[in-house]
Amino acid sequence: MFHGFGYDSLTEDYKIMLATEGPSEVMMNAFSLKRNSWRTYEYLADLRTTDQQGCFLNGALHWITSGTITSLDLADAEFKEIVPLPYCGNTDYSFEGVTSARNCLYVYNDPTEDTEFCIWIMKEYGVKESWTRVIKISSEILAQQVCAEVDKLELKVVCILENGEVLMDHEGKVLVSYNPKTRTFRNIIKGKEDDEFQATTYLETLVSPVTAAEGGGGAKNM
Repeated sequence: MFHGFGYDSLTEDYKIMLATEGPSEVMMNAFSLKRNSWRTYEYLADLRTTDQQGCFLNGALHWITSGTITSLDLADAEFKEIVPLPYCGNTDYSFEGVTSARNCLYVYNDPTEDTEFCIWIMKEYGVKESWTRVIKISSEILAQQVCAEVDKLELKVVCILENGEVLMDHEGKVLVSYNPKTRTFRNIIKGKEDDEFQATTYLETLVSPVTAAEGGGGAKNM
């Protein structure tokens, strides 16, 4: 159903979270690199999401589910509803994904002929009144930039750079950067029709992954 990867500072452990659908519940499978083992949790909840990869911030993974942002705390494996999605008045936005930058959560919508592509920032974590729209791009201009029809735009915000530029991936074929200050685009990767890639981000850290040693309960650095 969805997945994520993050660091549990309480146990100093990296964890992989993988959600699968059971008969009447969500089965969350958690892999601990420190223990080198899986643990399964059951939740009687409806956790449908359009963005399969969770966004890691403040020790938790975040997904968009049913009009809200739901988080999964890696320390206690508890799901929590953080805050409703931005209120957009009469405009019917379909929110597509959530990402993070500079210790804040961002959400973005699925652009159509009737709506622009927009990005909102939650300036204060967990406070719905702090939602602020920071970027709005014409769907037509965006479609021209990635050589696609408006109704076939499939955008994912990979990251927001320190200078404010937004790095976006279209169908794993086009990687483009948008500068909101100059309102200009820059093509990073423009693959051929049969090409496909997946862009991701990483965070530099001095905390090394630790796994359980083979045949014992000790640990070793990788």
